Amino acid sequence: RSREDAPEEEEVVEPEVELPCKRSREDAPETDDEHRVALKKGRKQSPVWDFFEGDMKAPKIKCIKCGLQVNVSGKVQRAIQHLYATCTVFRADMHELSMKKRPAWSRKYHEEVKEKTKVKKIKPQGKQPSMRDFVVPKLTTREQQSFDKNLSMFFYMTGTSYQRIDDPYFEKAMQLLRPSVTVPTRQRLATSLLDSAYDDVRERVIKLTSTSSYPVTTVTDGWTDIKNDSVVNYMACNKDYSLFIESVKTGEQRHTGEWIANDIARVGTVIDDSGGDWAGTT
Repeated sequence: RSREDAPEEEEVVEPEVELPCKRSREDAPETDDEHRVALKKGRKQSPVWDFFEGDMKAPKIKCIKCGLQVNVSGKVQRAIQHLYATCTVFRADMHELSMKKRPAWSRKYHEEVKEKTKVKKIKPQGKQPSMRDFVVPKLTTREQQSFDKNLSMFFYMTGTSYQRIDDPYFEKAMQLLRPSVTVPTRQRLATSLLDSAYDDVRERVIKLTSTSSYPVTTVTDGWTDIKNDSVVNYMACNKDYSLFIESVKTGEQRHTGEWIANDIARVGTVIDDSGGDWAGTT
């Protein structure tokens, strides 16, 4: 058989092999700031723009879902913000889809939001404080005495019944502020604390009247108490101060000028016996 009669050999075409090349900047992954509609040659357009129509280079484009004209300035991030913050139709559509069936960019957006709103646990630094660090310190002896004095003066100055100090809620309220506080009893209010308050006030009155350079006038005023009993009050007054002297129940005694003059003389004797410098008393 001659060479000319031999069958012709089929031409074998070698497949083209794409050689690896250095990645150009144009093919680099896009950042949020680089997401633009005006894409460079060979650059893929973001699927977010499938939900919009119009000239992507224009200042505003139309949302296909809600029909609003949106100012996105060619930025994908602004387009996503419109879809999730403003477009109720898009949100409703996404709500009906499971997370797996949603677009990839939508799942990525959810992950970013979830990460931003994630509450981070703060690790304690150094030694953890114990309960002892938060315990309110106990009252010192001097602080307890000052508390008793001021609380008793509240009862004396306001005329509050001593029985109210035995109310359990009053004691609970005090212990909420200081668990170690001891509320004085009704018996102490009527005895030792009252005697101490009397001596303290008397000393302050004597000191005050001794240092004043103005004459003192005794002032009287008659009135009736809640039981409709007649009462006469006596006050010592001058330019510097007004001091309560005493209160007298007169009973059936009429408040005549003669009786009041005689009783003022009696009060003057009480003032002289008090030990204060009441010179010029009228």
